[in-house]
Amino acid sequence: MRILMVLENEFPPDSRVEKEIISLEMTGYNVVLLCYADSQHPRLGNYKNIKIEKLKLNKQIKKKLEALNLIFPFYRWLWIYKIKKLRKKYEFGAIHIHDLPLSKVGYYFKKKYGLKFVCDQHEFYSNWIVHTAHYNTFLGKIVKKMSNWQRYEKKYLSLADLVLTVSVPLKYKYLQNYPISPEKIVNLPNTPSRRVFNSQNVYPSIINRFKDDYVLFYAGGIDKLRGLDFILGSLQALKKTIPNIKFVIAGRIYKGYDLFSSIKHFEVEDLVDYVGFVNLEKLPSYIMAAKICVFTPNLGREEIHKTIATKIYQYLVMKRPIIVNKAKMMAEFVENNNIGFSVNDQQEFIIRVTQLYHSNSKYNELVNNEMNIANKYYWEKTASRFLKAYKKYVG
Repeated sequence: MRILMVLENEFPPDSRVEKEIISLEMTGYNVVLLCYADSQHPRLGNYKNIKIEKLKLNKQIKKKLEALNLIFPFYRWLWIYKIKKLRKKYEFGAIHIHDLPLSKVGYYFKKKYGLKFVCDQHEFYSNWIVHTAHYNTFLGKIVKKMSNWQRYEKKYLSLADLVLTVSVPLKYKYLQNYPISPEKIVNLPNTPSRRVFNSQNVYPSIINRFKDDYVLFYAGGIDKLRGLDFILGSLQALKKTIPNIKFVIAGRIYKGYDLFSSIKHFEVEDLVDYVGFVNLEKLPSYIMAAKICVFTPNLGREEIHKTIATKIYQYLVMKRPIIVNKAKMMAEFVENNNIGFSVNDQQEFIIRVTQLYHSNSKYNELVNNEMNIANKYYWEKTASRFLKAYKKYVG
């Protein structure tokens, strides 16, 4: 069967989409990916033999149409028009929609053409979006009030033939609130691929760059929800006991958060190294260059308590101790497996970092625990349920 995957963002990079396509094709499916492309700066069309089609649109226009998605239909119409053209080029029997906003487009093709319809939820979207920076500006609050994402989520997830989600608690949250058949919703955590995340895939130049530093490392999106100020605000105190402390940050900076203003505010310019967006292939090297990996997100949203971020699994399989805050699922994962610490506040964070700096025995205990469980958290292991469900409910 040929599947049309639809991603409203640029590709690459999206490791979850890439891993799903590779796994499905290894199982015998033929996958075509339709993704967004900036009409002024389009990305390469050929990537790892993945068949890619693109909807080209000016980035600023896309942002405006996307924000008004539930108010006006123009954004959805663009995707429907493009997909109708692709149906003449490819005979696909299923449409696989990544994330919530284009779910209505997926259902349109299920209803009109009888396609199997997959909703792939990368996060608890209806809870996440209301906390974003752009939805909490003056105009954003007006748009938010007119956009009922929870109702939209309930309707289109319940109409899907298969729903994929990133964690068991989020699966149960959907089952509790939405009329979805339990057998048609599958947990697919975004665990790392063994092909990329292994000790052989390491660039010596990156390791050497930080060989004299005691590195705390964060990888991922950079916005006000990620809790980077929590770490930045701890660095001056840590420097008193760890003179070579360095906070290395990798990722894209999103609108609404000024990383460099925060660095200046905390007067830690000499203690921070922002390396920009890091290609997935090089990410293991930055993790290996670190001593401790961190994630302390904003706790004021339900979504963050019901998921384990991809970065946690990446840190784990590369065997680096992890410090998180009290985001429920991540804190339990780290503490129950004894692979790091969850902290309540900056003072406890400083204490735990200092403890690992001074205690080789504790540090090595955490690393050994990671070595013992890492094999359970590779994509090649965790994707089996997804592939079985696909065969049963998609065909």
